[in-house]
Formats: sequence, structure tokens, C-alpha cells
Amino acid sequence: MVQGPRPIERLLEPHIKCAIIERLRDRGELQDAVIVSEFAVAGGARRADLAVAGRRLEAFEIKSAADNLDRLLGQVQTYLRYFDKVTIVADEVHKENVLSAAPDGVEVWCFRELPGKIEFRVPKRGRVSTKFEKGDLLKMLKAIELRAILKKKKMINGDERRVQLESAAYSLNSAELREEVLSAVKARYQRFSNAFMSVVQGSSIKSESLQLLSPYKLSSVSRKGQESEEDWGELLRQLRPSVAQAGASADVLLTLAEQSGEERLFGPVPEEIRGLFGVSES
Repeated sequence: MVQGPRPIERLLEPHIKCAIIERLRDRGELQDAVIVSEFAVAGGARRADLAVAGRRLEAFEIKSAADNLDRLLGQVQTYLRYFDKVTIVADEVHKENVLSAAPDGVEVWCFRELPGKIEFRVPKRGRVSTKFEKGDLLKMLKAIELRAILKKKKMINGDERRVQLESAAYSLNSAELREEVLSAVKARYQRFSNAFMSVVQGSSIKSESLQLLSPYKLSSVSRKGQESEEDWGELLRQLRPSVAQAGASADVLLTLAEQSGEERLFGPVPEEIRGLFGVSES
């Protein structure tokens, strides 16, 4: 019996996300930038697949061949309220539908799989937005971040509730508030982005490494001293391929813990984890 051609395996979102990050990294667009995976906006109602906070805040929405486009317009319209630039990254099969649906100012990338790589094309260029509603900007800040901003500007005493903080913040002009939001977002996710880049620098990015960008996944490993050997073992299993490929020598997990402030992300680091990064207990 003659066998037909081997079916092409569909690219999944994590693979596409890795390819996007590689493209940005190799083009020098991630210098001094912070990468965020699954960035929530609109009170958590929407999550951009990938966000990059550098000189501006950009969102990337991924649509693989397996995805439908039913929610795309609503997603993008929401992102335009919060991000300086929005890019749709879609499989070539969606090209015409995405181009017809993409609002003015939204960039469109299309991709296809070639032997050993994912190729991107840009059939529609986008542009940077400079107009935002103050209410939307304030929704991007945690209360502790908003309080710190207003304290720095000597606009509050420090005991105010969220509604009072927002009321005070409305006296800031939009451009000033936007800069504060960008700085707060970068500070919030800096340690996760740094850990990720330490592992993938100069190498092909594997989907296993993406969990380093997620505070939600990492925090599940260590819940204030409740981490288990099983949790650490699972993290080790998932990270080993990426770390081995990158040849990382820095103790990324310890760096994360040290940078996490008052609440350590991790408890005592097992020797096997230390060995993975070439660091022994002193």
C-alpha cells in the first residue's frame, strides 16, 4: 500500500510566540524591553498573547491555523484602548480575513512554516497611538503602584482607598500618566523577563521556556513555603531542555527569588536545580 505524504503538523500558539520573540530579539527590538506573556487588560476580560514594554507598550495577538476569528475584532478593539501599538500575527490561511477585519492603525503579520523555521511577512503596517482615556490607563495599575506614583508626586498622604487614588490621579495629564503606567508595567514584570532572557539569549527559543514569563505559573511552584519536591521536579523537567540548549550558567531561579522583594517566589532551592544552572550551595 502506497502511503500518502506525511501531514504537516499545525503550529500551535506557544511555537508562534517563541518565533515572534526570536524575531524581535534578532532585530534588536528587545533591548531594555520587558516581555510579558498573557498580559491582562480590561479587568482581566482580555489577555493579549504577548506584550512588549520598551519605549512603548505593544500587544501581539496570535491566530494559528486552528483558531477561528470570531473574537478577533473585539479583542483588538479592546487592546487599542490600552496599548500604543497592536499587531495581529496570523497564519497565512487567515490572511485575507484578517486584513479585512483589522482596524485602521493595527499591524498585521502573516506567517508560514518552512523547513526549520517560521517565516513572517508584513502585509499591513500599523502605527503608534498617542490618545488614551485616563480611566483606561488607571485600570492598568495595581493599587500599590498607583499609590507609589502619587506619593512620589506628593499628591496623597498614603491612606487613601482606590477610588480616592484614582480621583487624585485624574489631575495628571494623559502623557504623564501614560509614562507612569509604562514604568509600572516594566517594573512589575522585569524579573520574569530577565530570567527568561537569561535562558534564551543567543539560542533558539523553546516553548518550555515561556513559563519563565508567567508569574502565575511560577507562583504555583512556591506558595509561601508550601513548595513540594514534586513541584520542583516538574519545573526542572520542563526547564532542562531550554537551559541545556542555552548553556546558561547564571542561577536564574535564585535571581528571581532575590528580586521578588518581600515575598520570595521560591523557597530553598534544591541542589538538583542549582546544578542545572551550574551553581552549588556555598
